[in-house]
This record gives sequence, C-alpha cells and structure tokens, in this order.
Amino acid sequence: MLYKLKKFGCEDDFWRIRTFLRECFLSSNKRKKSWLPAELDYWRWHVNRNCFEREIDDLIWFWESDAGEIMAVMHPAGRRDAVIDIHPNYKTVKFEAEIIETALQYLSKKNDKGENILYIWSHRDDKLRNEILQSKGFERQDINTRERYYVLSNIPQIKIPKGFILRSQGSGDDVVSRSWASWTAFHPDEPDEKYEGWEWFKNLQNAPLYRRDLDVVMESPEGKVVGFATVWFDDYLRTALFEPVGIDKDFHRQGLGRALMLEGLRRSAEIGATLAIVVSEEEPAHQFYQSVGFTDYDICDAWLKSW
Repeated sequence: MLYKLKKFGCEDDFWRIRTFLRECFLSSNKRKKSWLPAELDYWRWHVNRNCFEREIDDLIWFWESDAGEIMAVMHPAGRRDAVIDIHPNYKTVKFEAEIIETALQYLSKKNDKGENILYIWSHRDDKLRNEILQSKGFERQDINTRERYYVLSNIPQIKIPKGFILRSQGSGDDVVSRSWASWTAFHPDEPDEKYEGWEWFKNLQNAPLYRRDLDVVMESPEGKVVGFATVWFDDYLRTALFEPVGIDKDFHRQGLGRALMLEGLRRSAEIGATLAIVVSEEEPAHQFYQSVGFTDYDICDAWLKSW
C-alpha cells in the first residue's frame, strides 16, 4: 500500500486523529494498545499547555494512505519520548521500522552529557515492536505503566467517612480549593511557595470530553476539596478513563480515594460506560487501583536509545 508522512497542519487533523484512535481501540478488542481520545485531549489541554507551555502544531506526525485513511500517529508524551500508535491492520515489520526511524529523526533530544536520547513506549506483549527496538539499539528500561481495566458491573457500595461530602466539581472558589488539593497531592514534598495558582485548571476544563459532573471531588468537614477523581467518558467507545486521581497529603488512609473511584465508576455506568480504564506508574498506585477492583492490566515499557 502506498502512503505518505504528514505533519500536523490544521484543526481538522486533530479531530481525524481522535477518530483514528477510536478505531484502533475497537480493532484491538477494547485493549488500550494505542492512546485513547481522552488521553490526547488531556495531553493537549493540560500536559502541553500547563506543564510544557507548548502547542501541538510541531509535535504530531501521521501516516496517511492514498485513500486518505490515517494508518499511524506519532508524537511525544513528554520531552524525550515517542508514542507510536499504529492501526492493527497496518502493523508490519517494515512499516513499524520506518516509524521508529522517523521518531529517531524528529523526536530525539540531547541530554546534559550531549548525547542524543529517545524513549519509545512499547507494550510488553508487542513482540514485533520490541524485536525491532532491540535490533535498532534500544534497551528496555525499568520504567513502565500498567493500563488497568474494570468491567462496569457489581460496583461495591460506597462508604464515605463521617463529615465528608462526595460531590461534583463546582466553579468559583471551588476551583481554587481543588487546585490546592491537586498541588498537595502531587507535590507533597515541595514548599508551598512554589505553588503557581489555579489558572491551569481552566485549560483542563476546556478539553472536549471534560464534564464537571464526572469530575468527582471530596469535601472535608471544613468545606475544602481534599480529593478528586476526574473521569473522561467517551460515549462512542463507552469507556471511562480516570485521570487524574489524587488525595491531599494530609488526608491519606481514610478511604477517600476508594470512595471517589467507586463514585466515578457508578456515575460512568449510569450514563452508559461499560469499561473503565486507569493508568498507574508506581507501586503504591498499582496496589491502590488493584484494591478498588482494577485487577486486569497490560504493561507498557519504556525503551531507551542513546548515541
């Protein structure tokens, strides 16, 4: 089949890529062998705009057939890595190798030692990609994510500690309180003076799949947001992706995280979701999500080449 490499050029490309990712997911028997549209949204409106202060115009490449079908997409997740999503119908040794070479050309960066480096993400059971990466000098790292699944049936009863309130994300002062909870959850060892405010949350709320009724928060007896679980519902895929989930560092081990997750599962099932997904990177998160019921998972490893 003839195809050509194209660089992201207009807003229509973004929406075509979202459709492509949906097709990949369904063609992979609803296993997350590629990014989900919700992840692409989160990457564009939060990771890039808030964390890296960049737009996606120079970050996405895709391969298109002569018939105008997207066959594969490539972009970084962070600064020195590559996410490669290939439709299962086009996954061949030759095509995969070509995409990896393109990633080396466009996405590698220099480290502090002046070396070129690139991480490429690959599922542990993707024998084809892993063999190509190894042949091109990549080495598998002890860095991986676990993509966890929960079939939405028989959701356990939710238990909320006395005095706490489980509710939807509000506006106004509620955003300020939520932002502070996020800071304390994900920067527990950072001094408070490094906190940069709450304006970043407005970018997150602009993402197409964001819904306040699925942004579940936990309010303390003092009226402050101390925990959150944001759910991204895709009505076409009937999936519910959790990202992010966090608890204020002063409110750990009170059952708040479990209550938030179960409420997110309940709300998702109520509007038609059949499958929930969450990605975990560290052992405490692995254990927590498994305890909630996300026992089925795939492992995605980072492979590194330096030269």
